[in-house]
Parts: sequence; structure tokens; C-alpha cells
Amino acid sequence: VGRQVTSILDLDELLPQVAALVQSRFGYQVVGVWLLSERGDQLTLRARASLVESDFTRVGATLSLTQTSLIASVCRTRIRRVANDVRAEPDYLDAIPGVRAELDLPLQAGGEMLGVLNIESTRLNTFDAGDVTALQIVADQVATAIRNARLYHDAQREKRYLESLIHNSPVAIVTSDLRGVIMSWNPAAEQLFGYCRDEAVGRDLDDLIAR
Repeated sequence: VGRQVTSILDLDELLPQVAALVQSRFGYQVVGVWLLSERGDQLTLRARASLVESDFTRVGATLSLTQTSLIASVCRTRIRRVANDVRAEPDYLDAIPGVRAELDLPLQAGGEMLGVLNIESTRLNTFDAGDVTALQIVADQVATAIRNARLYHDAQREKRYLESLIHNSPVAIVTSDLRGVIMSWNPAAEQLFGYCRDEAVGRDLDDLIAR
């Protein structure tokens, strides 16, 4: 699962893939990816693969961190919860019909709490030690993929912002590589030097301006 998701840099593509892959590989009835809000007070179900329908399995469902539930508990404490009989768990939130066992794994990367990987089953005593270990490895890989996707998104947004500043600047701005080959040429440079962008990019900077 990890190898298939770590190269995806779009969260809207990544998270459904995670839920579907975990369900298909391990055969659990409900798999959900809950992400923590920027304010750190609420979880939102961003993706799910579920054989059981309820309001709690619909993408967009929210859960307060103060609410009594295993998912919120894991997010608050950053410690996974294994409940092989949910009826014995006082903080189990009975929101999905037929669920008998639940595993919740923290999604953490770079010291940051990102959310929870929630897995539920209609069978008692579903999760043995081997399952928990394997799924914790998956959760760690998923958390790294989420963090990478967010960093990529932030970098792309910053890139677009800088490109907009350069394009709209009244000052001629020209960039070149280490060899002096022109990489960018904004509209103000077109007006100042008399060359359009297509004529300038790829040319030698010194030769073009010297003329």
C-alpha cells in the first residue's frame, strides 16, 4: 500500500486511494481517513471505503476532538487504540451498524498530528498483533504521503504567487540559469528591451541585452 500512495501528490486523489487499498488488501468492512483541522479542534472524514452505510461513513462527516469516541481519543493522545470488542470500550461511539471491532491509528509525520486512520470490522477479535503492526506501518507511510502532498501544494501555491508578482511587476525582471541562458522574461522586460517573451527565453542574456 505504501509504495502505491507515496508518489501521489494530490490529496483528493491520495486519500480515496488509501482507503480503497487498505480495504481491498486487508478486507475490512470500513476504512476511513480522518484529517485534523488547521485549528486542531475537529476531524473531518476526507475519504472512506465502506461496505456499511451510515451518516458516519459519508465523506465530509465531522467529529469534535472533545467528543467521546475512539477516533478522537487517538487524535488527542497520539496513541493507537485496538478494540477487538467495542462493547467493552466506554468511549466507543456507536455510529455504524454491526461494527464489533475497531482499530484507530494516528497519522503523524515530522512531529505533526495529521489525523487518524480508522478501520472497523463486523467481526469480534479481528485485529491480532500482526495486523496491528502491519497497519501501523501503512499508517506511517500514509502520514508521510499526506505531509508530502501538503508541502507540494504549498510550494505550488507559492510558485504561482511569485510568478504573478513577476508578471504584474512594472519593473523589468529577467531570470537566467548559471550559464546566463534566459529562463523568464516579464512584460515589463518586453517593453524595455523590445523583445517578446518567446524571442527572449532560451537566448543568452548578455548577447540579447548587449544588442
